[in-house]
Amino acid sequence: MSAPEKNETPLPHKITPFGVLLRAASFLIAWWAFTEGSWKEWGVAVVVVLAASLASFHILPLRSWRWSLTGLALFVPYFLWQSLLGGLDVAWRALHPRMPLKTGLIDYTLRLPGDLPRVFLAWTVSLLPGTASVSLDGDRLTVHVLNDEEFEPRMRDVEDRIAKIFGVS
Repeated sequence: MSAPEKNETPLPHKITPFGVLLRAASFLIAWWAFTEGSWKEWGVAVVVVLAASLASFHILPLRSWRWSLTGLALFVPYFLWQSLLGGLDVAWRALHPRMPLKTGLIDYTLRLPGDLPRVFLAWTVSLLPGTASVSLDGDRLTVHVLNDEEFEPRMRDVEDRIAKIFGVS
């Protein structure tokens, strides 16, 4: 892995019980959502959640980011609105007699530094109108689009908004 960016401070690679519990709680919520609230396989859930929590420390090591609550507060309504527009756009295209599509794969060069902001961007892009992240490799994000018009300006806008969350200029 490359050296930390100036806004990213590596922490000692000490995994604390609190850190494991925090990540486990996140994975447990995801498990609960995926199983629609069923606890029939709770034994499997415990094993999977603990394994995922421990593996996550290797996949996404401990880092300290300067989070901006203002950036996050401004991002949430934007994200919710874009998600709604995305759902409406897909529904409109599915019901349209000619299904107007201009699909393709676009390689986008990221300006965001660090792994966490880039992963956050990849997840976000998949919930925006007509886009789905396909792969993330270093500073390259491959995105599948339903309509490639105005893709680049929209990506720059999302990237700028996410940069504000992580305190990146």
